[in-house]
Order: sequence, then C-alpha cells, then structure tokens
Amino acid sequence: MSSNLRVAIEDECRAFVRLQRIHCLLEGAWFKHGTLVTDLARGSAQRNVPRGWTFVRLAPNRKHLAFMETQHKLSTRPTIEELNERSASGSFSSLPRVGPS
Repeated sequence: MSSNLRVAIEDECRAFVRLQRIHCLLEGAWFKHGTLVTDLARGSAQRNVPRGWTFVRLAPNRKHLAFMETQHKLSTRPTIEELNERSASGSFSSLPRVGPS
C-alpha cells in the first residue's frame, strides 16, 4: 500500500472514530467507575464515589459536558436539563485513562 493511501485511510479512520465518540456523548452514557468528571477535567482521577455511576452527556451546542453521579444506575437516561454538574468542553483536551482499582 502506498504511503499516501495509508495516510489518507488513517485520517479517515480518525475522523470516523471522532464523529462516533461525539455522537455517543451527545446521546449520553453511563460509566461504572466512580471517577469524578470534574477531577478528570483537571487531569487527576480520584475515586470519590466508590462503585458508583456517572452519566455524561455533551450539550447539543457542544460547549460543555453535563454529568451527574449516583450510587445506582437510573433506569432512564437523564436529559441535559436534569444533569446538575457542568464542565466547559474547552477546559480539557483529553481524558486520562482510568483503570480498575
């Protein structure tokens, strides 16, 4: 495979994965890890909600992440208005990996 073709395919793959991730965040998702999103935005991970759940949703205007933390997963996905915590999307460029403790 030529190097130009490889670069083009890699760029397309990265763009596709990026759009998939944005779509998933716009829909919202539950995470069972107990790490506070506010701490992730600052670059540190602390387990302040042991074995809890965090629901994260990207605002439709893509300017902030809204989230909530609970001890138990709710049966429905909260709307953006129901999420009481916010983090400006410009306050972080990436989220660190958080493994099991």
